[in-house]
Amino acid sequence: MARVYPAWRTGIGRSCGYNRNEDASDYLSVEELVAEFVDIVSKNGSLVLNVGPRPGGTIPPEQTERLRAFGRWLEACREAYFESSPWTRAEGATAEGSPVRFTLGADGVLYAMVIGAIPDGVVSIGDLSGSPSHVRLLGFESPLSWSTEGDVLHIALPDDLPEQPAYAFAIRVSTRASRDAVKDERCMRPWILNPNGKPSSRCSLEGAGAL
Repeated sequence: MARVYPAWRTGIGRSCGYNRNEDASDYLSVEELVAEFVDIVSKNGSLVLNVGPRPGGTIPPEQTERLRAFGRWLEACREAYFESSPWTRAEGATAEGSPVRFTLGADGVLYAMVIGAIPDGVVSIGDLSGSPSHVRLLGFESPLSWSTEGDVLHIALPDDLPEQPAYAFAIRVSTRASRDAVKDERCMRPWILNPNGKPSSRCSLEGAGAL
């Protein structure tokens, strides 16, 4: 039986609720928030994010700014997370040293999330268990140039690459080996509650984009 990871609970600030003594330096940055989410989901977990409203029910602007930015990033990369599954491995790194996390889409597309800033030129991701037949960068419309060398995928980065906390590459692998390797062991993430109160196993943070 595949191991089910629990829900990770984290606060956007250092306190469990609203703390008027906290300032922007006490909150997770957008980059830290996205990196934590990407890491948790790749390991079959769910992120339970705590925010601290003021006594009147309003959320401090330092928190809403981060939630909105996180929601915009998630909307651009939603296909890598909604209805996704863990891949045969969660972690990796590019040849340039940037951390990578993986998920597997419902249609068998492999998603590789490169966390943080990536160098200009080329990003190289290895050990993909198959021959890529198509590569896209989520949130970027222009086609990418890419090549392979053994089991390493070299992706040529565009000059106008938008700055993002993490870059999600959708990789169509010509074999279904990666899909078949996990179909018997795959488990959905722990049950969470949708805004309507009904349980769901989807990786869903739709509210973040609606703030």
